Amino acid sequence: MSDAFRDDQRTIDVVVGGDAAELEALASSLGGAGALRDRKAKLGLTSEVVKLSRLTNGRLVRRSCLKCDARFLSLGPHNRLCGRCR
Repeated sequence: MSDAFRDDQRTIDVVVGGDAAELEALASSLGGAGALRDRKAKLGLTSEVVKLSRLTNGRLVRRSCLKCDARFLSLGPHNRLCGRCR
């Protein structure tokens, strides 16, 4: 697993399930709140996606689309195609 993939997954896990201290530590490691906001936008971590993940107890994971190989946020093992290919 590459470092970038690991960093993306850590960001997803902390934003979805982390507490305030973990979020603050992540923001400071990325270079501040603005950098964290940019990372969340790059990953597609909108408030709706985070809320849906919490409601369904799903674990958000960055996956490669089986059809086009694009990276996207998957809500579970059933979600293997990106929105464009679905």
